[in-house]
Amino acid sequence: LARTRSSMQNPQGQPNAGMNGPPGGAGSSGQNMPGMDNAFAQMGLSYGQKMMSQGAGSIEKYVSVSSLRRYFNVDHSFVLARLLAILCPFLSKNARPQMGEPGSGKDTNRADLYIPTMAWATYVLLVGFSLGSQKNFTPDALGRSATASLLLVAIEVIAQKGAIMVLNVPGVKLTDLVAFSGYKFVGLAVNTLVSVLFGSSLATIVMLYTSGMLAMFIFRTFKEVVFSDGARSTTRSYFVLVVAAIQVPIAFFMT
Repeated sequence: LARTRSSMQNPQGQPNAGMNGPPGGAGSSGQNMPGMDNAFAQMGLSYGQKMMSQGAGSIEKYVSVSSLRRYFNVDHSFVLARLLAILCPFLSKNARPQMGEPGSGKDTNRADLYIPTMAWATYVLLVGFSLGSQKNFTPDALGRSATASLLLVAIEVIAQKGAIMVLNVPGVKLTDLVAFSGYKFVGLAVNTLVSVLFGSSLATIVMLYTSGMLAMFIFRTFKEVVFSDGARSTTRSYFVLVVAAIQVPIAFFMT
């Protein structure tokens, strides 16, 4: 009995040696985790760089990034001249906007994507401000407005590109059509701002003015481009008129 009692007794505070585990067990494996993390990080970084290079190559097949960069190569004089041509085309009668390879920042007749991009962002923000002033603002409503405006431009550009291909008009790039279709957001931003500050009545008058000036600007541009090869046809004339005239109902719908 004495032996049994002594073997069953285990003084408090004395740990069981069997529970400590060997020195090279889980503790040593945990010390190796940082090295494994670095290896996995390097693998992930190399894989991400590979995917980015492949993605850039895929984009280059359809859009020249270097050429696209030149559409954003603008200066203050270009922006002012282009805004004047869009909002007051009767004051810039000598301006002849062109489609084709974008030139330098000093070429005020070329297409650009800087003004359409900034005008679109300004228009979307003003729509959100207008909804907030009416206490109807929600993130979903702002997202729907941004998506709807881009979808409208996409539909317009696809229709124009299809008509240009059917009419066999040379020298018109898809990026040029996107640029000139995006110029409508200049007038839409002005219309929305006037609507917020002065009400819908004055905004309607401003909308008729800005859309009419945009139609004149688009008419001049497409007339120069569509008839640049010297071919004259009634179908091409109707196409130019439709592209210009449709700017007014689009502005009414988007304001």
